[in-house]
Amino acid sequence: GQGLLHLSGQPIIADTDILNFLLTPAGMLSLLFFAALLFAISALEVGVMVVCFAAARVQRPVSLLGVFGFIASRITRIAAFSAHLVLRVLLIAAPFAALIGLLGIALISAHDINFYLRQRPPSFLLFCLLSALLVIVMLGLMLYFLSTWMCGFALLLLSDLPPRATFTHSSQLLQRQWKLVLLLLACGLGVFVATGLLSFYLLQLLAHL
Repeated sequence: GQGLLHLSGQPIIADTDILNFLLTPAGMLSLLFFAALLFAISALEVGVMVVCFAAARVQRPVSLLGVFGFIASRITRIAAFSAHLVLRVLLIAAPFAALIGLLGIALISAHDINFYLRQRPPSFLLFCLLSALLVIVMLGLMLYFLSTWMCGFALLLLSDLPPRATFTHSSQLLQRQWKLVLLLLACGLGVFVATGLLSFYLLQLLAHL
């Protein structure tokens, strides 16, 4: 938080300042950094679970140090897999981001963002509605593709397949079960969002006590 304040160059920032900052190159880089950090933590957690599960299946004792050592030995493969995953997600998101950008130019470029946030003219509401629809479609596509790539990380750790090939093999393995995996992903995402909203609401309550 303090780092973002330092980058913004202001001692105190409001919601609109945060939005404006995130639209700057420094804000986008900060967002990408934190997203990459969260992904790395999630990959480490999933990797530990995959290795422990694989060891349990063959009834092989495993230690925490052994698990981390095994994951560390494949760190270059994990980095390559992560790069492929990020690139694929960006390729999915890029057309939608471009469409939202064009909508912004067409509908809310006459004034600065503060004017639209305060006045909320019809053009701003239309922009929000169309952007929300595009985001919903984008998330649906992402969930579909992610549901077919679910086995990719396990294949990366437990086989010698090239990182890029794990996506194709994962899709083939989950060709018949992708609907179930998609449902599980959607449920997990719903729980994550609900937990985040609940935490935010509780923090708001505590702040007003």
